[in-house]
Amino acid sequence: MPSFYDRLSPFYERLTHYFEGPAREMGLELLAPAAGERLLEIGPGSGGMLPRLAEGVGPAGAVHALDLSAGMLAACQKHRQASPLGARIHLCQGNACQLPYPAANFDGLYLSFTLELFTASTMPRLLAECRRVLRPGGRLVAVTLYRPDPPPLTVRLYTALHRRWPKQLDCRPIQTATLLTVAGFLPVQEQTTSVGGLPVAIVLARRD
Repeated sequence: MPSFYDRLSPFYERLTHYFEGPAREMGLELLAPAAGERLLEIGPGSGGMLPRLAEGVGPAGAVHALDLSAGMLAACQKHRQASPLGARIHLCQGNACQLPYPAANFDGLYLSFTLELFTASTMPRLLAECRRVLRPGGRLVAVTLYRPDPPPLTVRLYTALHRRWPKQLDCRPIQTATLLTVAGFLPVQEQTTSVGGLPVAIVLARRD
């Protein structure tokens, strides 16, 4: 999977900004970065949101971004270098299921079209790691393709295509709030929108 995103990284922002940009903005508003906070974005893509997060945390805060793909991190580095707030942004290549950060290290986590990339077997480990690195009372915002119950025709068709071409259509619709609840988070607020006719959930949850 990293090699797929390495190849995609030069074009990723142009491919996704128009469709995913509004949902990402909704997620950022729900996260509401505050001055002095330490934030982590897991799976930042090409890094387009990192300067926005850095603006929110102010000069006393810090924004960390972790991705498995070296190509995506190289794209993030371009955003970091182009931003006057780049000193607040820290990039790390690593596995989200083994986060290289101490416990209770972050005030907030942001995952945008990332959570649904993980399989049913690896997602519990990812969310356990998210919970570990969040401070008590810390918040997590997840922007994901969403699977309502019952799923509409668009979701059923997309899911069938995902099963046929899992690498090309790597995101799969999930029941976001339910998964976060099972992982021990407390969902606080949920908004919905759509991307290309597919439902998208933007969920704010807290660690107890």
